[in-house]
Amino acid sequence: MAEVSEFAGTRLIRPLLARTRGELEQWALAHGLRWIEDESNQDDSYDRNFLRLRVVPLLQQRWPHFAEATARSAALCAEQESLLG
Repeated sequence: MAEVSEFAGTRLIRPLLARTRGELEQWALAHGLRWIEDESNQDDSYDRNFLRLRVVPLLQQRWPHFAEATARSAALCAEQESLLG
């Protein structure tokens, strides 16, 4: 997912995409906001949730910098695609 993209003629900007959940939760707490989570996020019958809840923790246990490396790789891929675009 790109930080800036077009969809149905509308420019979508996702300025918080590079932030971790922990960073967002801390920011919300510091600004008096209550964190709200969709309960379906804990349902691992959805592929995305299964990966996030079961697979990613194993990868991070084995390779502690997995999340950062994956995010960096995704950003580089997005940049390359925009250059080719």
